[in-house]
Amino acid sequence: MNEHDRLYGYGGQILRINLSSGKIWSEPTSRYAKEWIGASGIAAKILYDELRPWVTPYDPHNRLIFGAGALLGTIAP
Repeated sequence: MNEHDRLYGYGGQILRINLSSGKIWSEPTSRYAKEWIGASGIAAKILYDELRPWVTPYDPHNRLIFGAGALLGTIAP
């Protein structure tokens, strides 16, 4: 990892879990972090890219996203 790949303030990984199949994998946050600020920005981008308009709230194709930002647990917000 070189200096340009380092994104301070991010954990560096997104954990993905398919609740239907049980498959677990991770991907780097660098794919999103240079354009989207914080966990809520990354979560919004993932929802925008992966969620289809016809998906209802209880549809198995829906996404459940937990985005813990850098200020979580502090008095800053």
